Amino acid sequence: MHPTTGKSITMHVNSLWPEMATIVQGRSASTLMTVLATQPFAGWNVAERYSDGSHLTPAAVAAHVTAARTVVGILAQAHIDGALS
Repeated sequence: MHPTTGKSITMHVNSLWPEMATIVQGRSASTLMTVLATQPFAGWNVAERYSDGSHLTPAAVAAHVTAARTVVGILAQAHIDGALS
């Protein structure tokens, strides 16, 4: 839920990422703020899942996989810390 609007957040990660600093503002988000300083999904597009993948470079894929793993790790730690339920 968005803390300001109270609405469910339904965005693709490339659009959501720039908004995350606003969404987590005022929360215990010191870990997130470091990660949010970059935009690792800026080059991602939802249409890529329907493409043949020939335009994707190994470096772009590796960067997105690394960023996704970072996000999963942060979410897992937030659950452990009780910040998410």
